[in-house]
Amino acid sequence: MNVELNIRAHLNLSDRSQRIILIALCVTLTLLYRFLFYKTNVFYLDGDEAVVGLMGIDMLSGEFPLYFYGQTYGFSLVEVLPIALGISLFGTTVLAVKLPMLLMWCASLVLLVLTTHHLTKKNFVMSTLVMLVLITLPTWMVWSMKARGGYLTALLFSSLVIYLLVVSRYKSNNWFWGLIGVLLALIYEAQPLWFPTTLLSVILLPIINGVMPNKLVGKWGLALLTGLIIWLCL
Repeated sequence: MNVELNIRAHLNLSDRSQRIILIALCVTLTLLYRFLFYKTNVFYLDGDEAVVGLMGIDMLSGEFPLYFYGQTYGFSLVEVLPIALGISLFGTTVLAVKLPMLLMWCASLVLLVLTTHHLTKKNFVMSTLVMLVLITLPTWMVWSMKARGGYLTALLFSSLVIYLLVVSRYKSNNWFWGLIGVLLALIYEAQPLWFPTTLLSVILLPIINGVMPNKLVGKWGLALLTGLIIWLCL
């Protein structure tokens, strides 16, 4: 605690400045650390990634693929869009697939770090430590750049749900819970493995923040109804 106060006093950082610095660190350190391994097999494409790359090429040709080819699940549009842009910029290269996915993972990292910053009462040191752990975690070395047709989409939207539930000032608004429902539906369609923990967060985080469950029943119902409608339309 004293270290945190000393750093804040020495640097005279406002909360807004801390958030800006944390975002800049997330992006810079992620890119630097990953590209140290550019010449290794971390940057090789596997078969599934090649399929998502092909979907990006098809999108540039005028098609609009929603799901991973050959499946009725694995909502992939959110990954295919930046990959199509990557192909238009870098051609049919590994970088055109890997870099957009890394930026999606980086967006998830930013949301999780900002959530940590809020939960720890603007503790810059703790937020930075969480960031460094996530960036250097061996599992994420490979999976932070994998275009697997929905995996990073589910991670990004799950991180967004948690961030909104913790940080947003609009939790009393109906449109907020409608948005949560839309995100839940897309998470389920993209990668169902992320859905249970995200749904549990939707239930528990408002209660932990002091909202009585009886005041949440209608909000939860609205989120689930909206999510069901989106799921049926996909």
